[in-house]
This record gives sequence, structure tokens and C-alpha cells, in this order.
Amino acid sequence: MPTYGKLDSFDESEDWTQYVERMEHYFNANKIDEEDQKRDIFLSVCGKNTYKLIRDFLAPAKPGTKSLADLTKLVKDHRDPVPSETIQRFKFNSRTRHSDESVRTFIAALRSLTEHCNYGDTLNAMLHDRLVIGIKSDRIQRRLLAEPNLTFEKTLEIATAMEPSEKNAQDIKASGTNGTFKKQINKVSKSYTRNNSGNSKQGDCYRCGGNHLAAECRFKDAKCHSCKKKGHIAKKCRNKSANGNLSENHREFKSRFKPRAHFMEQDESSESENEVYSVFHFGNKSNEAYKVQINVNECEIAMEIDTGASVSIMSEDTYKEYKSKFRIEPTSAKLRTYMGEQIPVIGRAIVNVNYKKESAKLPLLIVKRKGPNLLGRDWLNKLQLDWKDIFSVVGSDNQSSDLNVILEANKEVFKDELGTVKGMKAKIYVDESAVPKYFKARPLPYALKDKVEMELERLEKEGQIQQVEFSDWAPIVPVVKENGSIRICGDYKVTVNAVSKLDNYPIPKTEDLYATLGGGQEYTKLDLNQAYQQIELDEDSKKGLFRYNRLPYGVASSPGIFQRTLENVVQGIANVLVRVDDILITGKTREEHLNTLSEVLSRFKRIGIRLKKQKCVFMAEEVVYLGFKINKHGIYPVESKVEAIDKAPSPTNVTELKAYLGMLNYYNRFLANLSHLLKPLHVLLQKDTKWSWEKEQEKAFIESKQLLKSASVLVHFDPKKKLILACDASPYGLGAVLSHKMDDGSDKPIAYTSRTLTSTEKNYSVLEKESLAIIFGIKKFHQYCMDTPLQS
Repeated sequence: MPTYGKLDSFDESEDWTQYVERMEHYFNANKIDEEDQKRDIFLSVCGKNTYKLIRDFLAPAKPGTKSLADLTKLVKDHRDPVPSETIQRFKFNSRTRHSDESVRTFIAALRSLTEHCNYGDTLNAMLHDRLVIGIKSDRIQRRLLAEPNLTFEKTLEIATAMEPSEKNAQDIKASGTNGTFKKQINKVSKSYTRNNSGNSKQGDCYRCGGNHLAAECRFKDAKCHSCKKKGHIAKKCRNKSANGNLSENHREFKSRFKPRAHFMEQDESSESENEVYSVFHFGNKSNEAYKVQINVNECEIAMEIDTGASVSIMSEDTYKEYKSKFRIEPTSAKLRTYMGEQIPVIGRAIVNVNYKKESAKLPLLIVKRKGPNLLGRDWLNKLQLDWKDIFSVVGSDNQSSDLNVILEANKEVFKDELGTVKGMKAKIYVDESAVPKYFKARPLPYALKDKVEMELERLEKEGQIQQVEFSDWAPIVPVVKENGSIRICGDYKVTVNAVSKLDNYPIPKTEDLYATLGGGQEYTKLDLNQAYQQIELDEDSKKGLFRYNRLPYGVASSPGIFQRTLENVVQGIANVLVRVDDILITGKTREEHLNTLSEVLSRFKRIGIRLKKQKCVFMAEEVVYLGFKINKHGIYPVESKVEAIDKAPSPTNVTELKAYLGMLNYYNRFLANLSHLLKPLHVLLQKDTKWSWEKEQEKAFIESKQLLKSASVLVHFDPKKKLILACDASPYGLGAVLSHKMDDGSDKPIAYTSRTLTSTEKNYSVLEKESLAIIFGIKKFHQYCMDTPLQS
């Protein structure tokens, strides 16, 4: 029986849905109706890569045991996962006709974008609107807007009919003639205007001096402040007086043409127009502002970086919100925009500014004007901003549009308020027979007293704590945060923790979390706003003179309670790492990453969790997470921590040595044979050993620093790559390194580990020590090695 057509193997560049459709047509043309026969034909022609993919997904089952529909759906789910409806609608509504694109090609592209938009019965209406808005032809667009009650079919008919005539008109315009003979008459061509010097020159506008046609000048209806006539501005006026003074009606001009610029230049010397400076920070979408979170007088304030402003200012709205924190004084400073408009100044304050590890006393002007708070050049000269961090902070529209759609849809999550987790309250189980212990309030440093009182007022105002008349429970412990603000904790070690039942919910190990990062291309880090305080306490758990209504810091069960809560919230979502209040999201593709982020934010919004937007990082190629720097290539030590270890002085006692070894051991996974290198230092930690820091210890101390500074990148674990476990033993310790065999044939380390030998193990033979090293390496990396072939 002859066959019609030919069914090729699947080409990776082809759309899978199209391939399946062609295959169905082939079956219909050749009258192949048996399902088993269809399946067998498909498996025989689909190609070796597609067959291997199907076989791997179905293992241990065989492809021949499944139906054709199951097989094609399996490949489709892998190659073409259903995209986010929100993102697809955004792409549809953002699509405009390209300059070299026909109307029908444009419509075909729009129809393709609607595949996953679920417009239903409104599809034609949406296509009509997008065609009219995105046609990119003024002539066709005006015609379509003038027609009443247009259907999509009629809109398409008019647009396609007008398309050829529009192209012909463009060709005529490009040829430089209008198709008629020009008469030689005394008339100035529209293409030319006359400037003040009397020369005819295209683009030199006689109204304002700009490089455009006078007919297109925005000042063609403006009134000159020199001669009072319409049609030009004072600087191009031929009737201006010799001294160059302008009319007192200059304010009228400024009020008619509001500048799209931020204030500000300072002018304390003169009211003359010659003393006004220009500001060049415009609000164009191509130049969106960058914002930074600054702690000003213990208030977290978002400020817009503006190099066009000579001074830093605070808007009236922000001042009213934090009025009690600022003491302002009168000032003679005058602020003007680049158009000369004067900005009313309420007053001036000297404020305490904290940014990361920097602090300074700086002047701040409060203005009677709505708008952003501006960080001007006066503060920029005093503060060393972390520009890398600023460029990755959300809030600017430099991010991709699809990310902005997700953030806008979940903007409730970023409200500047205390969140409340819905549907659960934390309970701290205290032994009913426990007797409260009385402890005197700890003496506060005088410098912290005002800060502690202000923080208590804030917590009480937000409902996090409530005051009671008497209590025998824990005294407060103020903790100074990195930005200089105060966190109120309790000394629960000697009170509540001693008599409460510990919530033993496991906190995941850092190395377990990092083992799941393989394949990630970009990273999103979410920062919770007052993390623990977003969970309410039940009534039986509230105790103290200042009684907590929210889950407090310092209680032994708080981390476990919070970990369980967040894990329940994100349960079932792949590529999400949670360790207490540190959340990291990644994805093997950008679309997968965005879908995961959208789902996480949607759940946060539904359950009532709030994030601190200024501290979140979205879709970054590199982030710092749990003390390590991460990108798609692997894991690195953080430079600042390495620098801190490198600058550590030589220890002078056992306590200082333990502190140094603690810092170094945090990065032990990067350091090969560390235990062997540190043997002279470990000797000093042995019982009954007298402290003696000699040349041997100093050498080990310096070499350990050099080892850390030369540490190589650790690649992400990939279960599809071959594993290599290398083990070694020395007279003093054991060491092992787990590596991947990369595609180029090289070995890249995943992690190092080592330990010292016990006094008994030091007596082992060389063969026994080597065997012990193998056992040690397998035990240490058993989660990687289990059910995986190892290469030695």
C-alpha cells in the first residue's frame, strides 16, 4: 500500500505541538487508525534524543506500554510547561507592530500570544483593542478610532486595506517629492525657519533656539516676558532690553511649563536669576531613579539618589510620619528647580545617619512639597554607598517587565506594615508547676536608653507588646543591629527557656540546602519584615511587664516554630530554600524562576506575610545567602568575611584561639586538609596543655589564612554528573574531597572535609589510616554518594 508524505524525526528547533499535529495529519492521510500502530510508528521515527527522553522519564516502565497520547503529553509537559497566565497576558498587551511587519503578520503574532491567556469569549475584543493600540501608524490609527462600533473583523479589513496606501505614501515621502511640479514663488519652505541672525537653517528654532522646527516648538504659544508678545521666549527675543532683565511675570511662565525634574539646588546668596542652578534628574522611564534605605534618627527611610541635587531633602509627608524623631530649626536656605521655581523650606535638622557600617551627623532640609526624599551630593560625599547592592534592589523599573508584573500583582506583600500569619498562633509550652523567677532590670548604657524607650514605644504602638503592672519574668536585653537601630530581646535563658518544652522542629543544615541549588541561573532572596513578630502568640504564652503579643526573639522554641510555619507555607514548591527567615528562590530557566516567585508571593499574600522590599533581591546573577556567595558557577566565600579572618591578630589565649578556629571552620568545606594544617593550634586546646605560642603555631596561623584566601570555587551538586571521592590520611588527620567530573574532563570540587586523629587512631598502621579515611569520607558525604556510582 503506498504511503503519502513523510514523517521525519523530531527536530529540537521545531515546536512540539506542531510536530504532533503533522504526525496526526500523516496518520489520517495514510488511514492509520490502530492506536498501537500509531504509537509504534511514533517511537520508531521520533529520533534517538526524544526516545531517550521518553525512556528516562518512564523508567523502569517501557515506552511500548504507554499510549500515544500519554507519550506525546509526557514530552509536551517537559518541553512546553504551561506558562503563567499573568505573564502571557502582559506579553500580549505589550506587543506592538514592528516597522517592517505587515498587519496580518502582526495579527498572527498576537493570536500566537493568546494561546495561554484564556480570554475565552473576549478574544476578538482583545485582538481589536491590541490592533488599534499597537498598529504603530498614526494614519491607520486615526481612521480606526474615528469608526464607531467596529468589530475585530471590520478593524482588520480597514487596516489591511489602508496598509498599501500608507506604504506608497512613505515611499513618495522618502523620494523627496510630492509628485507635482513646484512653482518658483517667494515663499519660505516649511523645512526652513529663520534664526535671529537672519540665516536660514533647518532645525534652529527662532522661538527657543532648540534643534527642531519652529512649528513643532512647545513655546509657540508662550508669552515673552520681555516684549509681552506671543510666539517666543525671552532669551530669543529681539526686543529684549540691553541689560537682559526679564519681566516680573516670569512666574507665569514657570507655572505654565512645570518641569519634569526633581528639585533641587541651594541658593542662599541671592534672589537673582543668575544664581539659579539647573537639575538634570528627569523622570523618564529610560532613566528611573535608584533608591537606598537609610537609617535617619532611628527611622528606616527610602531615599532616591539624585546627583542633580546639591542638598539632601525630606518631603513633608515623610516628616509628618516621623515628626517626633526630628528637631528642626529655621533656615535661610532657598531651593529652586532648574526652571527657577522656588521650593518652600519648612526647616533644617542635623540628623544621625546610619548606612551599613557607616555613621555620620549630616544636615537635612525638610520641604513643603510632596515627592520622594532625595539623597543629594552633600550626603553622597560623606557616605560610601554599596552600589552593587543598590543596583540589585527592587523599586526601579530597570528590571524586566515580566518581573514587574508579578511584583505589582503581589504588591500587598510589600506593604510597610507588620504582617500577621493567618490561621495559626504560636504556643510556648511552659511547665505549669514552674515558678517565675525575679531578676532585676539590667542597667542600660546611657547612650542606648533613649533608643530602647523609642523602640518599646514603637512595639507597643504596633501591638507587638502590651504593658502590665507586675511580672516576675525575664529582663530585656537590647541588641544593636548593623544599621544602628535596636532590637529588644529577653534574657530567656535563665527563665522561660529553662522551664519550657523545646520545639525540636529541625532547622535544615546549610550544606543540605546548597545541595539543591544545581542548575540555578538567577537567584531571588526574600527578606521578611520583622520575621518572628509576624506570628501571634496564644494567650497562655503572654508573660512579662511588657507582655509579648507576637513570637519573640530569644525564646528557644521560636526558630523551630517559625521554620515549621514557613515550610508549611511553601510546601510543594520546587527550587525554594528556607532556613528560618532566610528565603532563596532559583530556577533552571527564567520562566521557571518567575513562576516559582509568583507562587511564593501569592501564598505570602494569601496567608498575610509581609516582606521588606528594600532588602529583597530579585533575579540577580549573584547573591550572598547564609554567609556564602552563590552564582550559577558555584559557591564562594564572602570577601568581607575572608578579610575579617585575614585581619585577625594572633591569639593570646585559648578563648581567642577558639574564636579564630570557629570563624575558620565556617568555611572548612573550602579548605583541603585543614585539620592537618591546624595540628599545632589544636595541641593548645588539649587539656592540661600550657599556653605557648611559638613559631610553629604562628606558621600554621598564617598558612591557614593563606589557604582561605586561595580557596577555589565549589561547584553545585548535580545528580546527573559523575562523582569522585578522594580520601587521604596523614599521621595527624584525615581528609576527603568530593568532586564532579565535568563535561570538559576536569575535576571540580563540591566540598572538602577533614578531622584530626584521636590518640588511639594515631597508633593505626598506614593501611588502617587510609581505610579509616575512606570510611570517614563516605560517612561525611553519604547523602551525596548513596545509590550513586563513585569514581576514585
